[in-house]
Amino acid sequence: MKTPYLITCIITLCTLSFSLLPATQAQEINIPEPVPPPANVRAAFDLDPFYQQWVDVGGFPVVASAKVNPYAVKEAAYLVYQMTKHRPDIRQALVEAGGRLAVMAATEHLTDIPENRDWPVPYFHTVRGRAIGGSKPVVNEETMLNYPGNPYEGSNSVFHEFGHTMEDPGLRLVDPGFNNRLEMAYKTAVKKGLWKGTYTAVNKGEYWAEGSEAWFYPNGNVNSWRYGDTREALKVRDPGLAALLTEVYGDDEWRYTLPETRLHQPHLQGFDPQNTPMFQYPPEAVALYEELLWDPESTGDGRWINLEPYPLSELPRLRASITRGEPTDIIIGNFIGDTVLLVYSIAPDNTEHFRYRLRGDMVPFDTYVGELWLIKDSDGNNLSVYRATAKTGRVLFLPKRCTPKLIDKEDVVNTSTTWNPGPKIEGPWLWMVAPTSGYSGPDAVCSETDWLAEVSGGSVTEQQVATEGVIAGVRVGNKVWTLGAISSTSGDNLTEMMNIIGLGDEGNMHHRVAYGFISLDTPREQNTMMYVGSDDSVKVWLNGTLVHSNPVDRGANDYQEKFPVTLKNGKNTVLVAVYNGAWNWSGFFGFESDAVYTVSNVMEDVATIPAWDVNQDGQTNILDLVLVAQHLGGAVLTNSRVDVNDDGTVNILDLVVVAQHLGESTGVAAPRFLFGDSGLDAAMLQVWIAQAEAENDGSLVFQQGIKNLERLLASLVPKKTTLLANYPNPFNPETWIPYHLAKDADVTLHIYMVNGTLVRTLALGHKAAGMYQNRSRAAYWDGENEVGESVASGVYFYRLTAADFSATRKMLIIK
Repeated sequence: MKTPYLITCIITLCTLSFSLLPATQAQEINIPEPVPPPANVRAAFDLDPFYQQWVDVGGFPVVASAKVNPYAVKEAAYLVYQMTKHRPDIRQALVEAGGRLAVMAATEHLTDIPENRDWPVPYFHTVRGRAIGGSKPVVNEETMLNYPGNPYEGSNSVFHEFGHTMEDPGLRLVDPGFNNRLEMAYKTAVKKGLWKGTYTAVNKGEYWAEGSEAWFYPNGNVNSWRYGDTREALKVRDPGLAALLTEVYGDDEWRYTLPETRLHQPHLQGFDPQNTPMFQYPPEAVALYEELLWDPESTGDGRWINLEPYPLSELPRLRASITRGEPTDIIIGNFIGDTVLLVYSIAPDNTEHFRYRLRGDMVPFDTYVGELWLIKDSDGNNLSVYRATAKTGRVLFLPKRCTPKLIDKEDVVNTSTTWNPGPKIEGPWLWMVAPTSGYSGPDAVCSETDWLAEVSGGSVTEQQVATEGVIAGVRVGNKVWTLGAISSTSGDNLTEMMNIIGLGDEGNMHHRVAYGFISLDTPREQNTMMYVGSDDSVKVWLNGTLVHSNPVDRGANDYQEKFPVTLKNGKNTVLVAVYNGAWNWSGFFGFESDAVYTVSNVMEDVATIPAWDVNQDGQTNILDLVLVAQHLGGAVLTNSRVDVNDDGTVNILDLVVVAQHLGESTGVAAPRFLFGDSGLDAAMLQVWIAQAEAENDGSLVFQQGIKNLERLLASLVPKKTTLLANYPNPFNPETWIPYHLAKDADVTLHIYMVNGTLVRTLALGHKAAGMYQNRSRAAYWDGENEVGESVASGVYFYRLTAADFSATRKMLIIK
């Protein structure tokens, strides 16, 4: 128990160890070197001897073991100050409640922290997470200093986790009415669907914590695409949340940037971001964690037993014989798509106690030998009952599993001696998107669900489309089959294409399946190989027959497998389905290099082609804009189509007319989206938009044209800077490394060995915002070190730095 005297002593100490300057001088804050906690601090906050580093933040302790890099402790203290400077009353309440923030080393785990040593099923937490909130939050060294391999790449856990702490217990202690205001804001946001499909919408606690991160680090938050990467945009999207965030955190100009961009600050002087270790989870811990979550037969080498359910008919007998034995653990996992399971425990007095609403997750519980655990469905109907045992018991609910349908299993591995792929079929394909009820890619395949039938109420089926084909514009559910071509290189080509053609759900492409249909004409029957690459799972139908099914969880930016097929003479129909769990979504399809085929076109009298399809390629697209732009202000040639409105001059109005019809099909040849090869960039579009707005006469032509130009600009400028997967991978000897820039920046690429040794630095120079994906724009590495020597086979890491962004990914050289 803390005494007022001890608290007073600590507050006095803070004035000696931590200079709290006004908010306008936040960059000049003086943070001392960490020291072992003084005896009175240890006593006041009941700090275990484990803690050998301490920095005082206005009375609030930031602590760590001796293993933690002192710069990480100072950085955490700096961020805690930034989060509490507007509300020192909340910070003081946390002090009086005995709160503290711990920073764990890159080699430590959550259960190494003294307060967490008694957590149930400790091996579950080794990989499960690297940070927690609550009254005694924990963050980690690798995130504080942005080490290569940082699992929270693109975010900073302190804003989320300490945001939880600020709300509970902080605000609940100083402002009990805040909880009601937060509840109202959360319900309003949910009703409006502002954060649908994101972690922000899970509950009001996560709504606040995600909002806290977005407030301080708007362009790093995983939901930033929803509101445009700025605090001002967040205010517009969710004014209720923004008002609460302003109340608690204030609204000054300070924003978080990665530590390598702030080396001038006193607490980071001397820190060398190029000399930091590579973070990685212990491989044996990862393997055990995956067994725990996904292998129904595993017992973790005796760490747990798999509990068998009792028949529900025995529930009355079990209730009558409940005994309270020694303490033990039970861990329950539910990974059956969107299925919700309700977890209850039954006390010796036969009362049922609700414990958790379980969906797509695993949760450990403290229990005792003999306690009953009851699983119910979302309607409250009993499904199964289990009894806790002396050894940790596991209950696992998994979706139906299946195996790949690989026609030639010997040929699914990409090697230089057996592969002879032809070009990827960019399209145009006809596309449709359907949700997969929360299933991951493999589970969506293995469920054997026809997702077209699900979304259409049974009026459209996979087999029907695979056999009969589809027509552009036909509706399925609330979407229509839409033409679009896919990049041959991007590791996220389906997401990018869906957003361009209007099938994206505000950028949220998690737990979806993309159906793509195409018709090919061949001059003769051909026995060939079909090549496929996909992120994640994939199915392929050829002429109405399912020829390939691979329920796999993987990334892809190239072909990954092949299988034999027969292309018949004449028309061949191809239907593909690519299932996405989360994050990147890509698909690549083609045939052996000697296969002969053409993409079927819809032919039409050229005289009927509208003027805005300038190059007569079947669709009003980027190439039409570029053709007009090349002649702006120039003379109109005889029979030229660039004078779209036929007024005798090529000017901004011609561009606006084309833009008004952007994306429309004209039914001639194969429409294509060729961003990388069109020469179009964001700067050019911004000039066009400015010119169009200057001459806007209020007509529908200008209104729709400007709107479409702005939409196109949005598609060319990524909402978030991203480092993509290199291609090919594995490779020998060269590879291309694609990336997106949300804003202009100086870009540098570093190549590292697994042990962290720097192999090569590629200074890419100052780059404009845009997508650097194809081989002419992506970063290129020839597989050599700084002195021109070829590097050895093995795993390497590449790290991209652009302004305040940095990210690291893995690649493999096989020689």
